[in-house]
Order: sequence, then C-alpha cells, then structure tokens
Amino acid sequence: MRKLIGLLIVGALLGIGQGVSADPMDDVYAAYDSGDYATVLRLVRPMAEQGVPEGQHALAILYSLGRGVALDYKESQVWLRKAAAQGFAASQNRLGSMYEDGEGVLQDYKEAVRWRRLAAEQGLWLAHLNLGFMYERGHGVAQDNSRAHMWFNLAASENSSFAKDKMAFVASMMTPAQIERAQEMARKCQQSKFKDCGW
Repeated sequence: MRKLIGLLIVGALLGIGQGVSADPMDDVYAAYDSGDYATVLRLVRPMAEQGVPEGQHALAILYSLGRGVALDYKESQVWLRKAAAQGFAASQNRLGSMYEDGEGVLQDYKEAVRWRRLAAEQGLWLAHLNLGFMYERGHGVAQDNSRAHMWFNLAASENSSFAKDKMAFVASMMTPAQIERAQEMARKCQQSKFKDCGW
C-alpha cells in the first residue's frame, strides 16, 4: 500500500496529468503519461545538465523508479540534491522520503524531517502531509498528535482528502482542547507563510 501511495505521489510531484500550459515540461508529462520513458529521459537530461531544477527532479525520479534507466538511488540523490540546493521543494521532500525509507542511504528519520521541513516552509502540501506522518509515528521527532494534526490540517487545506482522513483519525485520539490547540497552531503556521510552525 505504501509503495502505491508513493507512486501516486510521484505523479503529483512530476505534475503528471495536469492541464495544458506553455510549460516546457508539457512534452515530458505527455511522454511520461504514455509510458515513453526513453523520450522523457531524452527531454529531461539536457534540462538537468543545464541546471533546471524541474529537469533535475524529473531525472531523479526516473532513476529512483528505474524508468527509462536502471534503478539507481545514488544517481537519483545526486540530481535531487542539485535541485534541492536551488530550493526546489519537491526534491527536498523526495530526499526526505529517501531518508525515511532508507533508499540508497542509511535510514535516518531526523534527516528526513530536516529535508521535509525545508519543503514545508515553501508550502508544499505533500511535505505537510509527510511531516504529519512523522509526528504521528514519532519518526525523527517526539511523537505528538497535536503537531501531527496541525500538519495534516495544513495538507488538508490543499484539498487532500487523504490528509483530511488522517487529521480525523489523529483527532479521535485527542481531547477537544488539544484539537483546538492544533487548529490554532495550523492557523499561525499558515498565516506566517510556514515560517512560524513551532519548529
């Protein structure tokens, strides 16, 4: 189930299935949607090598899934780190996933939280969702249902029904006062543009 959710998230990170735009990645999305990974690779490699973070991220995803290239977590990390260094939130979040799951690196929950916080500060809803899981499970942070609720709440505000379900689940283990506190923390975090989130 976790891998299925991960693949769905990869689609969201790549922007697969999004509407038509003048974005230079449109051909990449179309090729990815049709399963033509050789074309995706041909299109994104030059972008990645020219330092375009979207291209670096897309190339990293190909390596992490073994699509059009051999599965290679180390090479994926090389490209993710290049995009993350430019502040590309999806790459920062994906690095967090690699550290959480031990993909090509030693599993390190604290490092996973560090990368996800960088992405969360930019408002990436998926990083908010992932931080909710980290707090819910106590991975890399102290287990804290109030903070888990806060992060799920922030992800849910981006119309994630999965985050809404997780928020409701965590709320079922909280008192009304704890829920109220978590909601206030979420409001404060969002109003500060994700800079004052109780780090």
